[in-house]
Amino acid sequence: MSEDVEKKAHPLKILLRGVLLSVVMLMLSVLLGIIAVNHLGVFETWVKWREGNYLPLLLWRLALYGSIVLAWVKLKARLPWAGGGQPSKGTQRIEFLVLLLFVIIEISKAPITWSEVL
Repeated sequence: MSEDVEKKAHPLKILLRGVLLSVVMLMLSVLLGIIAVNHLGVFETWVKWREGNYLPLLLWRLALYGSIVLAWVKLKARLPWAGGGQPSKGTQRIEFLVLLLFVIIEISKAPITWSEVL
């Protein structure tokens, strides 16, 4: 009686991994910010550096957004209600709001004088 029993990870273990990864990423970003501000000096210098390096930072953020979207699509496919049905209106609304948040973040970081545009 050799049956292959597929072991599934405990939901709490998966949640803890996600929380740990989030905390590590948050700590690294705070540390990077502290080092950058201390190394560059005053805040105005930091803003000038950020505007001067807009394209590489944009590419980095786009890679992060892409990884978030990819992880969500994979997770959504594993959800029990995703067997073949359409996601609920609430889920679609939240997905739209997250994408809108990504766009708003990028608009706010764009090195554009909005008073000249508007």
